[in-house]
Amino acid sequence: MAVATFTAKSLSNSDATLRDWGSKLSAAIQSVGLVKTADTGQIDWNTVVNGSTIRGYEIFRFNDTLQATAPIFIKLEYGGSNTFVLFKTTVGKGTDGAGNITGVLHAALPASNGAQDLTNDYVSYVSSGDGSMINFALFPAWNAFYSPMLKFSLERSRDAGGNPTTTGTFCYRFAGGGTLVDGNRSEASNYSTGQTNTINRCAINTGYEIGQTTTLNNGTSTMLFNAEVVNPARQKWKPRSILSYAYADAGLLQTISVGGVNYLTLGVTGGSYSDVGRQQYCCLAIAYY
Repeated sequence: MAVATFTAKSLSNSDATLRDWGSKLSAAIQSVGLVKTADTGQIDWNTVVNGSTIRGYEIFRFNDTLQATAPIFIKLEYGGSNTFVLFKTTVGKGTDGAGNITGVLHAALPASNGAQDLTNDYVSYVSSGDGSMINFALFPAWNAFYSPMLKFSLERSRDAGGNPTTTGTFCYRFAGGGTLVDGNRSEASNYSTGQTNTINRCAINTGYEIGQTTTLNNGTSTMLFNAEVVNPARQKWKPRSILSYAYADAGLLQTISVGGVNYLTLGVTGGSYSDVGRQQYCCLAIAYY
């Protein structure tokens, strides 16, 4: 159980800013328990230079008890330009030792914020929960239209008691860019076959109309929504890494507890919708413990 934060500018307009947010994200991921592999050719944070494309990569792996029998590896690629932060994620069962993911479970998907703030620094948040997940949210306090907050959640499947299993993986990624049709993407994989089911535009199907002042608090409790996912083998489970809520009930960067699990609320940001109806004030929270 581990969390980490770091502070950086939400842009890659120079070698210094790219190295700053990228190296801090890398360090945070490792500080919450993931392991950086020994693959050759990984990014050197002392020498990498900024540019308008991907500038380098790192590979991390889970370090939980299931890693020996059902390994999970994440390739995180870093880049940007004068106007945005850029990274790309790929998830699979292994690597070839030279930076290529093998046994792909979640294919490469880029994410960019499409905007920049030249002046202010923003806090980003990383967590690994019980060690069978990884979550990060970059720059959630900056709510520019072109989605400066970038989100990534990955976790193993769960049994009815919430324990991680080797059945599959759940991956939620927010690709940013404000107007991207599939900016929000949720995928559930079958670990043995590598096949995935994909839902674009949302993370969780809420089923309620939620406006800016809509509250789902009845005076005693507040209604929250968790996901239930189904992979191509028709195996289903409830991920623990994310849930959704009405903005009026929990706002931005508040901690809420559900079943003993703490979640960090991420509020409203342009182009980010946590439900299939693309409702702006139906917001996402990530497991943060």
